[in-house]
Amino acid sequence: MSLDGEFEAEFQRAEGKIRLFPLPNYVPFPGIRQPLHLFEPRYVSLMDDLMESESSLLSLVVLRPGWKEIYNTKTCPIYPIGVVGMATNVERLDNGRYNLLWQGMSRCRVLSEVAHAKEYRLGQLELVLDEMDAGLFGDVQVKSTMAWDLVEHFKSLRPDLASDSSFAKIVNEKMPLSQLCDLLAFLLKLDQELIYPFLAEPDIIKRGRNLAELMSLLRPTGSKFPPNFSDN
Repeated sequence: MSLDGEFEAEFQRAEGKIRLFPLPNYVPFPGIRQPLHLFEPRYVSLMDDLMESESSLLSLVVLRPGWKEIYNTKTCPIYPIGVVGMATNVERLDNGRYNLLWQGMSRCRVLSEVAHAKEYRLGQLELVLDEMDAGLFGDVQVKSTMAWDLVEHFKSLRPDLASDSSFAKIVNEKMPLSQLCDLLAFLLKLDQELIYPFLAEPDIIKRGRNLAELMSLLRPTGSKFPPNFSDN
């Protein structure tokens, strides 16, 4: 079974009830592989339960501003759109902590949170699929022109990443526009207030146009490629 097929089967079996991993100052995207180091007791408990279950699904969600004062509570506010993915390459360390590789699979909407006894959070989720204007859906020229514009904007803005051989291997003319938008938005490594709207936008063309506009307004900033481990 393919990864996509395995994911869809797991999501259906879970009936949309997925464990939540809220993160500050980080915006996840579908298609992104993110190394994670989980050390807080509640998230160690989450991974213990996940390992004992028949599911590998874990949803990364974004904490809203104001999270610091109530970070350790279940009422710490989150944005409604996150990404549900699969925990792979899970390694339980001698100290009980976990390293894992999280593979983002699909945007999701947190409809509600499910009450349960554990200290971590459990969400009732629905998948959020990409959208495109029906008149533009089959317009290869629109897609290819927008993709070219996005890559050129990115190269101008981030020549350090654009010249990296890993970037050249990942970004190519065959990459779907939706995936390209998500990848470039993620690699910009900007504050979540600037990047979250691209996660929350289901319309691919709007996402691409808005991203091109943002990049045209930005000045170059430094970053590292590929990203480091993200601590909880």
